[in-house]
Amino acid sequence: MPAQTPKDARMAARTRRNPGRGGDLAQRVQSTERTTRAIHLRAAGMTWEEVARAAGYNSPQAAYIAVRRALEAALEIQDEAAEVLRELEVMRLNTLQHALWDDALGGDQRAVDQVRKLIDQRCKLLGLYAPIKIDRGDTDAVNAEIENLVAQLNQMPTGVSDTHPG
Repeated sequence: MPAQTPKDARMAARTRRNPGRGGDLAQRVQSTERTTRAIHLRAAGMTWEEVARAAGYNSPQAAYIAVRRALEAALEIQDEAAEVLRELEVMRLNTLQHALWDDALGGDQRAVDQVRKLIDQRCKLLGLYAPIKIDRGDTDAVNAEIENLVAQLNQMPTGVSDTHPG
């Protein structure tokens, strides 16, 4: 049996979290349309309660969960697509380097320069360079501002926030 890919593992985990989620095609299409509507309504500035009512969810929490899951799935797909493109670009860089390698080793300075640029590009693409350390300056001023903002937040009246369902 072949090894399970990370994508297969994620799909299996999703199935375990949501057994019976498959349903028939018509139900899945209807659910996707409802979730898409909820995303658009929330993006338009509606509260979770308004989204739930307009999109047909039983509660604001249900609307929130559906939107969150859909956005997480979209991000996962985007990450997977980026990884595929990254692998394709690495293969292209490898092919170009291979074509120049013998000339570079033979002393051709133009080939050496091109190979160095290809290696640099590959390192950037794969994130192999160590992060650059940045001087953060006066941290006391930053800490004082954070404390000031926290104090302001603590003085605000408590209540149900529109940023979370409830």
